[in-house]
Amino acid sequence: MGGRRPDRTWCLERDAFVAGLRHATPVGRCGFHAHEAWEIVYHARGVGRSSLRDGRSFEYRPGSVELVPPGLEHDQESLSPGEDVCVLVRWQRQPARPAADWLCLPRLTDACLLRELETLGAAVPGPDPVARLACDHRAAALFLGLVRAASGPEVPAGRPEEHHARRAAEFLRENSCRLRSVAEAAEAVGLSYDHLRHVFRRTHGMSLKAWLLDERTRRAKELLAHSAWPLKTVAGMCGFENQRYFSTCFRRMTGTTPGAFRRAAAGRQP
Repeated sequence: MGGRRPDRTWCLERDAFVAGLRHATPVGRCGFHAHEAWEIVYHARGVGRSSLRDGRSFEYRPGSVELVPPGLEHDQESLSPGEDVCVLVRWQRQPARPAADWLCLPRLTDACLLRELETLGAAVPGPDPVARLACDHRAAALFLGLVRAASGPEVPAGRPEEHHARRAAEFLRENSCRLRSVAEAAEAVGLSYDHLRHVFRRTHGMSLKAWLLDERTRRAKELLAHSAWPLKTVAGMCGFENQRYFSTCFRRMTGTTPGAFRRAAAGRQP
């Protein structure tokens, strides 16, 4: 007897790869929009800000990932020319860890997930049911892997203080440009400020304030190298009180002034 042709039982009805796309992102805003499926956005190049109508925002950089639920209106403002890899996934059942809202990952470090993202971003399965099924399974695995990564690590058994320190570091990284005080990190992770600052230094080898300054300086470097914003604007966008304080901190952290850094970066570009 000959082999049976694949029928509907081969097709996943709840998990489905919808589409993949890789596209350039010019400087500017794309405007608020939404999708009927989950949108996975991998920011391969460029820096900018994604926003929701309720005021929440996410400062992205090369390597950042967003998972946007169906129907959620979001906007993207590119501060430098970049490139995004997008994968649309139809997901109707609850994943292992609930993902009912916008999830953001400052940097994707898992090489396997990154490879799958790049592959599905260029996938065109066509009418072949087996190829379609393979894309469905790969998209489902990618989605769950990114949900787990973006939801944060599990609490390590017996070492909760290090877990709080890592959560505080992520909070400072994600909110460095708009924080008024590092004490906000303590509130976010549920510890007193005095307790957290001791735990943080023990875990990371530096103070909360030094970590925050390092994150703001890193962000400033990206804007100086990839945008034409005035120094005063860059200072404000990175969370510095004023241009003078920005220049003092930047020079202390890098050994050069913001203006000199920008000129050197422009000289290295082709």
